[in-house]
Amino acid sequence: MGILSRVSRVWQRIEVTLAIGIALLEIGVLVGWVSLRAWSSRYTGEGDSAGLVVRAVVGVVLMGVVTHWGLLRTKLPCTARRVAVTIACVLGVIAARLGVDVGCDQASNLVAWLQSASVLALMGGPRGVVTRLTLWLALIGASLAAGRGKHINIDVATRMLPRRAVVPVALFGWGVAAVVSMAATVGFLDSIAVTKFRADAFTSCKGEESKICDTPVADRFAVVRQGLAVDALLFRTQLALDWRTLPQVLSGEPYDGWMTGQAWNEFLDESDFGLYFSPEAVQGLRAQTADEIRTPALVDPTTGEGRNRLIRVLDLILPFGLLVLGLKFVLRILLALTGEIQVDGEGTHEMAVELGEAP
Repeated sequence: MGILSRVSRVWQRIEVTLAIGIALLEIGVLVGWVSLRAWSSRYTGEGDSAGLVVRAVVGVVLMGVVTHWGLLRTKLPCTARRVAVTIACVLGVIAARLGVDVGCDQASNLVAWLQSASVLALMGGPRGVVTRLTLWLALIGASLAAGRGKHINIDVATRMLPRRAVVPVALFGWGVAAVVSMAATVGFLDSIAVTKFRADAFTSCKGEESKICDTPVADRFAVVRQGLAVDALLFRTQLALDWRTLPQVLSGEPYDGWMTGQAWNEFLDESDFGLYFSPEAVQGLRAQTADEIRTPALVDPTTGEGRNRLIRVLDLILPFGLLVLGLKFVLRILLALTGEIQVDGEGTHEMAVELGEAP
C-alpha cells in the first residue's frame, strides 16, 4: 500500500470518528436542552405537562435501574425481580408527581443563564450550535463519499464512452469538482469576511484616491484573522467567567445578581482585554461603583457585540468543509494517477476501488 493510500485511510478514519462525535454531541445538546427546558416548566394540572413527563422519565429510569442492579446478584427468582423492578418504576412515577415542582426555580435560572450570559449565548444558543453541527456533519458525509468514490456521478456521458476514456473522464470530473469546491471556499470566505467580520468591500484605488476599487482579498482575510483573535479572547474569557458563575447558579443564586462591581472590575483586570483593546475601550466596560450588580456576560468593548457574536466563527464551517472536500478530490486524482486506485466504468458509474480491498 502506497503512502497516499495510507493518508487516505487515516483521513477517512479521522472523519468517521469526527462524524460520530458530532452526531453524539448534537443528540446530547438537543436532549439536554429539551430536558432542561421541560424541567424548568411548572405543572399546574392544565396545559404544559412537560415538567411532569421529564420527571416521570427520570424517576422510572433511576428507580428501575437501581432496583435491577441491586437485585441482580440476589437469589430471588427472575419473576420476583421483575415484579420488584415494575413496582420501583411505578414508585418513580409517583415520586415525579409528588415532586413536580422540585428544581423548577433552579432549572429556570440555569436556562436563563445559558441563553443570556454564557458561552452558549455567544454561539447563538442551542439552535445556533446544532444548526452548524448539522451542516458540518453533512459536509463530512460528502467528504467520506468522495473519499471512497461514492459521490454522486452523472453518467449519461460515460455510458456512450469507450472503456479507455472512462479514466480521463473520471479524472476530469474530479478535477472540476476540486476546482469548484476551492472556488466556493474562497467565495464563501470572502462573503463572510465582508458581511460578518465587517471587512471593507471597497477602498480607494492606490495612486488614484478619487476612484473606488475592490479591497484586496488579502486585506479582507487579514480582517478575519484579527476578528478570530478577538473572538478567541471573548470565548476563553467568557468561559473563565462561566466557571465562576456556574457554582452560583447551581446553588440557586440568580445568575445576574451575584457579581458585584468590585468583582467585575477585578475580573477585567485579570483578563487579557488590555492586550487587544485600548485602555479607553476597556474602561467603558468597568463598573462605576463597587456595589453595582453586573450581569456576568462579556461584550466586545469596541462594538458592543456579545450575544450571538461567535456565530460568525461557526459560519466558517462551510468554507472549511468545502476546502476539505476539494482536497479530498485532489487526493483521489493523485491516487488514480499513481495507480493506487482503479477506476472501473461499467457505463453507469465511475466507481473507485481501493487496491487491497474487496470491490
